[in-house]
Amino acid sequence: MSQQEQTIGTNNINKKLWAVSDFKIISETWDKHKTKDGSLLKARVILTSVRLETSLNEIEARVRAGEKPKIGLTFRTKNFFEIESPPELRGNPDTKQYSNEELRASITETDTDFNTIQQSWNSYELENGMTLKIRISIVQLNKTSKFDDRGMPVYFVESSVELKTELPDHLKELAQKIKKDAETLTFKPVS
Repeated sequence: MSQQEQTIGTNNINKKLWAVSDFKIISETWDKHKTKDGSLLKARVILTSVRLETSLNEIEARVRAGEKPKIGLTFRTKNFFEIESPPELRGNPDTKQYSNEELRASITETDTDFNTIQQSWNSYELENGMTLKIRISIVQLNKTSKFDDRGMPVYFVESSVELKTELPDHLKELAQKIKKDAETLTFKPVS
């Protein structure tokens, strides 16, 4: 399990203007990956907090001006990984919690091949009506010589979190209307 904080947008925003946004979960799912040795790796990212640097009023003003809105936000996530391995790959259960340094030092197989069986976006609705979608992507999978408390092999997983934002419906509709109005004005035939 690891915790990540990522900032999207400009870095010169006055941090006193940040607003912590409450959110509700629309969907959260486990991604599934099959390793070349037959193990099933399940991965899940969970949104834990969101801080907005850009207000909905600022976004709406940009949309009304016909500009692409700039959305500044910082979000925190927690990543979870579970492995289910065939009996022949299991070892003696070990309850010790290893540090990242200890796990790196115990890697026996680097860049283990895997196939993605299922990967989807987790969705969250912010209190201002925006939707955030996040998903975890496995960058590298490394097998270690360690085993967890169930005797499953421990993998050292390097991952990244991807983010997509969607404006509230009323702003998407406004942007479409402004775009259509601009196209009508731009391409109006001359008689």
